[in-house]
Amino acid sequence: MPEGREATTMFVNRQRRCGASTLEALGLIAVAMLDPAALLASSEAFALRGATVLPMNGAASQPRQTVLVREGRIEAVGPAGVVEIPDGTRIVDVAGKFVLPGLADLHVHIKRPNADVERLLALFLRHGVTTVLSLDGGPTVLSLRGKIESGSRLGPRVFTTGPIIRGSDTMTREDGERIAREQVAAGYDLLKVYNQISADGYAGLVAEAKGARVPVIGHAVRSVGIDGALANGQHIAHMEELVYGYFTWKSNEREDLPEDVVDRLDLLLDPVKVPDLARRVAEAGVFVIPNLTAYHHILLQVEDLDRVLARPEVALMPRLMTQSWVREKNGYTNREDPERFRRGLGRTFPFLQQLTAAFQSAGVPLLLGTDVGIPVIVAGTSVHDELEELVAAGLTPEQALATATRNPARFLGLADGGTVEVGKRADLLLLGADPLLDIRNSRSIAGVVVAGRFLDVEALDGLLAASASPPQ
Repeated sequence: MPEGREATTMFVNRQRRCGASTLEALGLIAVAMLDPAALLASSEAFALRGATVLPMNGAASQPRQTVLVREGRIEAVGPAGVVEIPDGTRIVDVAGKFVLPGLADLHVHIKRPNADVERLLALFLRHGVTTVLSLDGGPTVLSLRGKIESGSRLGPRVFTTGPIIRGSDTMTREDGERIAREQVAAGYDLLKVYNQISADGYAGLVAEAKGARVPVIGHAVRSVGIDGALANGQHIAHMEELVYGYFTWKSNEREDLPEDVVDRLDLLLDPVKVPDLARRVAEAGVFVIPNLTAYHHILLQVEDLDRVLARPEVALMPRLMTQSWVREKNGYTNREDPERFRRGLGRTFPFLQQLTAAFQSAGVPLLLGTDVGIPVIVAGTSVHDELEELVAAGLTPEQALATATRNPARFLGLADGGTVEVGKRADLLLLGADPLLDIRNSRSIAGVVVAGRFLDVEALDGLLAASASPPQ
């Protein structure tokens, strides 16, 4: 099958060529799959026979394997011809293909209108994303999480923080404790902190979260800096926050936006400090989301927004979202001094790549996240963009894939995820080419298994077609 952006372009063109009857037929397929009764078919056993398995558990690739799935779990993995396939089991011949765990995007924003969410869920699945973490949750995201868990809605497994805790200079310790208690009681998986929380408020919040064993993730809170984040085990949602919180911002400085300091960054981006920081982050056990593709795409749209918006994958996103990406409404291109902003971004991006490579070498657990929801980041395809960014920064393909498979499972506490092994949840990705040889092969999607249900490319395309925005 076509690979990379060629495949995306072909799908977009195929949608445009489709007549109403074809789209209607595809829509019926998708509606059937979204029906709760149809989802119960995920308990049917099937066998993927003949593929090379990339287990992502440290073991080498295993050629000519059979992966047997029953009731949403991996029941057996072994050489084809050795694994016994029970009578009546559906056999899917995948000789020449590659099976690996489904991918995770641990920085998305899906607190959107329902039609937008349907589209985003379809885009995630179409591109092999079977787990997402929403970093700005709310009741609608909790509801979505519950529906997907119950099987009444098809989509990637959803985890979510509560609403972003933005804070203020006047936030007391008691305020922080109260907010944390409320979000924990509401059932959120993590708490997300933003820039301007006071030191007292932050202390109360993280103490309450630790007591409840709920992780905290977010920005470099300016009142405590990176030192405070590491001391409290706070996970970092953007690698750039380490630039602002360690190489630029000091405690109690009130500079809220990157462009406030871009003219200083070339003086403060000191590579000599990188190894020591990487060591400290590793020792703190803190997970970091590099988010290179988001930062790089901010730079690319500032340089040439029209070119970025002309990418074929942009047409796949919900129209309501892309309408806010145009120059007049785009917060990144609508700057008083766009050239100054561009210079700062251009200086900082190579330093982010250097930090990412150093953190990987030091043993910092890295997580793949792409900030879906900000301008020009396309759900699903952005995961593959980020894999390529990580390899360009110096990671091996296997290390890059770990940020989207076993590392997210470890971060989220999922004993049943992140690897292809017996007993694990059957969230799998089927590729037409080996991503360990060339990370761009992660785009050669031939099928996806989500919660034990196998969806081939035609079924995935049907879901995506059914979720399309209505014509204007």
